[in-house]
Amino acid sequence: MSEMQSDNKARSYMLISTANYLRHKLGGEGQRLIDAMSPSTRSILSAEKPADWAPMSAYVELLNAVASLGKGDDAKARDALIDAGRFVSQEASTTFLRLFLKMLTPNLFAKKVPTVWQRDFSRGRAEAEITDKRLVFRMLGISEMDHIPCTAPGFISFAMESMGKSIKGITVHNWSLSQPCNDGAYFELDWG
Repeated sequence: MSEMQSDNKARSYMLISTANYLRHKLGGEGQRLIDAMSPSTRSILSAEKPADWAPMSAYVELLNAVASLGKGDDAKARDALIDAGRFVSQEASTTFLRLFLKMLTPNLFAKKVPTVWQRDFSRGRAEAEITDKRLVFRMLGISEMDHIPCTAPGFISFAMESMGKSIKGITVHNWSLSQPCNDGAYFELDWG
């Protein structure tokens, strides 16, 4: 494993919730997908220590399984990944995220995006700009973080809806199945 890969980590709760998403979405087939994953990923999922750090490679293995639900179609894979991100955020809202969201407004949340990113990822960074009807969320330094440009809008849209925004559209830029972690990828959330 390269030095870059070894310091690339994500919080375990995201892996655990993504596995729960696969089980929820696919039932027994979701569990079969998980059972076919690498021993290290399965070990992380069975340890279930949500605040621990896990290798990004294990998270990417789970996200690749979610992306495969699109059967090679970028739009379907993107939608599945956004849905998985929303599911992860929804599960987190029953724990640490609930109190956090109660204290925030959308504008304050946008200012806190870099801190939230650093809480969940050991590398890369995020920044957000917000207006009356839109949030633009940019991700930088995300090499080897496949599909994060699609799970992040699901996570953030759930958070924004928890703060009273009704999301009308999600547009992901600079992501595809063939280029799943372009530096500078970003998404826009629009609301009415």
